[in-house]
Amino acid sequence: MKAIYSPANGYIVDVRIREAKVSIVIFMPLWVKHHILTPLSGVVKKVYFKMGKFKIATSRESELHNTRCDITINTDYGFDVTISAIAGIIARRIKYFVKEGDRVEELQKIAHIGFGSRVILTLPRSIVYKILIKPRSRVKAGKTQILLLNV
Repeated sequence: MKAIYSPANGYIVDVRIREAKVSIVIFMPLWVKHHILTPLSGVVKKVYFKMGKFKIATSRESELHNTRCDITINTDYGFDVTISAIAGIIARRIKYFVKEGDRVEELQKIAHIGFGSRVILTLPRSIVYKILIKPRSRVKAGKTQILLLNV
């Protein structure tokens, strides 16, 4: 078993279990540090940045329309994880510190996002052994275990 720690500070908005993927959605309130950490070591496979609107980050609609940065990492375990940073109504800027091909280590700071934002961690369902959090759980980046993986 491998524990996965929260990539961001805040609280869990949603836990989505789909046929092939599990997504953990974290809202980052104004008063928390807005650093985003990588959950596992690996190589950055893709960095995708999209300008968009600035709707309130507590709404699911923000995932579709707001400015965002998706960082996909091919982990040392051979599967991909994606960390999506979504700007909120106050946050107007996402700053990322990695590029495609960069090597990243577990819990390395890979991005910073402005205040009142959302982070989504998505990984293959097949490797998730147990989900340790539920909606409204408070999480701390690099400190709170959110998942156990079967790797």
